[in-house]
Amino acid sequence: TVFEPQEILAARNKHFVQAFCGSDHVLFLTSHQQILTMGGNSAGQLGIGDQPQENINEAVIVSSLKVVDACASRMFSAAVTDDGKLYVWGSNSVGQLGLGDTVDRRSPVQLVIPSPAQNQAESIISKVACGQEHMLAINSHGEVFSWGR
Repeated sequence: TVFEPQEILAARNKHFVQAFCGSDHVLFLTSHQQILTMGGNSAGQLGIGDQPQENINEAVIVSSLKVVDACASRMFSAAVTDDGKLYVWGSNSVGQLGLGDTVDRRSPVQLVIPSPAQNQAESIISKVACGQEHMLAINSHGEVFSWGR
């Protein structure tokens, strides 16, 4: 327990522009559009693959994706890339990743969302938000999509 603000030394010398807090993990967005993550990883919510450690105490790069928006929740995370693609990872116990199953993902997986109103097979996503067991995404046409519980 920490009762006063303290610098996160593992994140020193990075230029962060945004942070997203899950229940036991955090994502950082850098000025270079990278996502770094640290914290609990029991369901793969860090998105760093099959790491043997359950807790990572050093900020590590999630992938080579160029990210413009992200979210973190209970045990899952998501990111929107600069080309409008949505990637999801972590716990999927109630379908909160939107992949049509309940299998956890330990690395980012692209979630393709169609745009029925625009008659397109794939939406260009601009924003993503995470709830406790659900997600929302907004595409470039202002359409809103939801999934999970």
